[in-house]
Amino acid sequence: MLRVTTPAGAGKSEFLLEQFREAVREGRRDFRFVVPTATMVQHRRNEMAREGLLVQAESIVTFSKLTSALVPAVRTVPDELFALLVEDAVKRLDRAEFAAVARLPGFHASLAATIKEFDAAGCSAARLARALPPDALAPFARAFSAVWNEVDAAMSANQVLMRGAVLLAAARLVRESPPALKTLWFDGFAVFSVPELELIHALGENADVTAILPSAQPREAATSAFRADSPEREADEIARRILHQSAQGRPFRDIGIILRQPDFLAPLISATLERYGIPFRSYNSSPLAQHPVGQFFTALLDAMLSGWEHEQTVAAMRLSPRSGASRSVDRLDIKMRDNLPNRGLDSLRGMTNAGEAAARLLGEFGKLDSWRAIRRTPAQWVEQFRTLRSLFHPGTVPDALTPVQAEMYRSQNRALDRFDVAFQAAADPLIRGQAPARAIALSEFWLAVKAILRLAPLRTPDRRRNVVHLLSAYEARQWDLAVVFIPGLIEKEFPKQHPQNAFFPDEALRDLRRHGIRLRTAVDLDAEEQALFDSACACATHALVLSYPVSGLRGDQPLPSPFFIAATTGLEIEIPENVRPFPIVNREASFHPVAIRHQELLPMLHQRHPAFSPSALESYLQCPFQFFAKKTLKLREFPPRPEDRLDPLLLGTIVHEILKEWFPTRPDLAPLIESVFNRVCAEKNIPFGFQIEVKRHELVKALGEFEPLHQWPRPISVETELDCAFTLDPDIPISGRLDRVETYPDGIGVVVDYKYSRASNTKSKTTDDTKVQGPLYLLALEKQFNLRASAMIYCSVKEEAKLFGWGEVPGLNDKQARNLQPLTRAWRDGAINEVRRAVAEIRSGLIHARPATIEPCRYCDFRDACRYTATATRAASEA
Repeated sequence: MLRVTTPAGAGKSEFLLEQFREAVREGRRDFRFVVPTATMVQHRRNEMAREGLLVQAESIVTFSKLTSALVPAVRTVPDELFALLVEDAVKRLDRAEFAAVARLPGFHASLAATIKEFDAAGCSAARLARALPPDALAPFARAFSAVWNEVDAAMSANQVLMRGAVLLAAARLVRESPPALKTLWFDGFAVFSVPELELIHALGENADVTAILPSAQPREAATSAFRADSPEREADEIARRILHQSAQGRPFRDIGIILRQPDFLAPLISATLERYGIPFRSYNSSPLAQHPVGQFFTALLDAMLSGWEHEQTVAAMRLSPRSGASRSVDRLDIKMRDNLPNRGLDSLRGMTNAGEAAARLLGEFGKLDSWRAIRRTPAQWVEQFRTLRSLFHPGTVPDALTPVQAEMYRSQNRALDRFDVAFQAAADPLIRGQAPARAIALSEFWLAVKAILRLAPLRTPDRRRNVVHLLSAYEARQWDLAVVFIPGLIEKEFPKQHPQNAFFPDEALRDLRRHGIRLRTAVDLDAEEQALFDSACACATHALVLSYPVSGLRGDQPLPSPFFIAATTGLEIEIPENVRPFPIVNREASFHPVAIRHQELLPMLHQRHPAFSPSALESYLQCPFQFFAKKTLKLREFPPRPEDRLDPLLLGTIVHEILKEWFPTRPDLAPLIESVFNRVCAEKNIPFGFQIEVKRHELVKALGEFEPLHQWPRPISVETELDCAFTLDPDIPISGRLDRVETYPDGIGVVVDYKYSRASNTKSKTTDDTKVQGPLYLLALEKQFNLRASAMIYCSVKEEAKLFGWGEVPGLNDKQARNLQPLTRAWRDGAINEVRRAVAEIRSGLIHARPATIEPCRYCDFRDACRYTATATRAASEA
């Protein structure tokens, strides 16, 4: 007998559980409690254990486990194998309709998902072929049907069936030979597919079957809501509230966080809970390819097949658990980037020293190099790939492990074991689909393995009990938790936006219903989103907390979800304050200059800085910590990729080189720009492309505007790119390079400095007190070149050419000189005193992070290592 019920009220399935408890107490074994997910199985088992009931493992099962027990001889196709068969079918058929997208993984995933939709509707490939809608309604339907038929044939060769076919086979077998089951309860299902209903009806012919479906229920939990500035602040507030609940005596196991899109939010929330010391268990599996083991092997094989392209190879080295974080790999990474593009292990070995970790790792990679040239049967490749396990060795395991470390090692071992399974899963269709002895290349076998890794799930068992539950909205159905958080309630995320089916638009789906094939339309999917939200809210028995971020993970500003708006009508939306895991000291109130005090280190500062350049002094005056990192420690960022090498600094170098060659005879600028630009790009291995051509065009335009600006009376002599070295005081040597020095009658000297920057940025050179280049260059004119300093000119050479600076240039017209300021003694003396102060502080060891202005902080190479914290820094970066 079959009964379907939709109970209302709090204990949604309590009456089913009470019947189950009674059957357990009676010692019966002819019953099954069926739930949709494995996590729900574990949850129900734990619940019974806490009540003191001894439950047989097979008494609480998933629908899939029940089906497998009924038809053990029939195999359901694993998701990863099914994806591989779909991808292979698309490749072999090579349909013209799919030519533009046939190689895209997203297309293969969409194709597989639609086939599963038909299967869930009880439709086979043959049945669809007889009921195809007209081409006008579904232009891709025939191509889709052809691919499905090809997949169906491949599944037959691999002796597997789709889930719907397995359920229908189980229903037939149950009717022919009824099992010994007398009572079955189905709990936690939002809806049943056609094949599932067929099996349930078959079971109900000889057993007492009760299925419970969700209903619209009034929430009994107290509801509150808040909005946060960002997803990070939203996660912080959830952690704060969880700790508050814990402080009031509530166990962590009574708290849950339910996510509609776990792929986006789960990593952020997991990291936040770890920072706050909150134990949690995530019930969301992730693809094997995303695990560190999967990332390492994927990067290694891709690098090998690329011919050991340097960037890919070093990326694989960085993922090595033993050597990836070593200093030798850091040094190799920097050298490698300077020499891109390049490939080959020999040239990489030439950048390392023997005995270093990087050299040893390259030696291990070299042992695999022969794989690229050999051919093996699929079975032989499986054995070959299993030897890769020895490359992922995390080193000696410490005697005492923290729970996090223990979880990491368990996860690594489980991932390595799953890799062995993935290798075999990739080989099986290759063996069954063709002659088993046919030898194939590494590239062919690796493509099959990668397809498996994209979908192969990895979930590490976690037996802890008193933990916060991190669940997807599907996993959470029929859970009962005292406190439930539902974050991320923004438009298009929850409810998830469902476009029409790419192969069968809604009009075509309505046509298929005339043939009894009922697939879900976009409207149906939207209705399921509402049911999913209602189900998530109904999980809370004491408190329900809804929230959304004002700014999204991508930096956008999404609207709140219509579910959030409807559920919080009449509620006050809280705006929480920012919180941190631990209190932080107010740096403004307790600031003390940080300095090097050790007497053996102070003399080393003099050795590191025998002379000071204007740019180095400006760096210190802007921020002592920036100077310490850049000039004293000589830290540097990783060199840019070849396509990113044409940065503002290199463009400025090109401008200086062009003007250096142009000034003596002032030839036509266009061919000179072309010659210098091409020469520098060739020297730096910069590949030509659209962005490079844009920058070339900008350069030509900027210098074209600069040429008429520089038409003023010619001086007696002109010298370019002059090195200067003089002493400000007996113990303060200054060194630098002057772009251009012009000499006029009566010993008058003018310094011209070219800046490939906007006029507004160039003007700041004359208004910022930390800029001491001008006064020092004028001092160089007098001390080294015996000239009477008349003017210091900054010439902007970008977008709008203008002159800025101090003093007077003989023969300059009013338009050219309108941005020049008077050259005063007080101005120059003030700057020189700043230089003296900076030198004294550098030599005394001051290295504190104390920027003169916040704005440059967002461009600083060392901002991630800086200990200076201020709200203004973040505000400047968001401006």
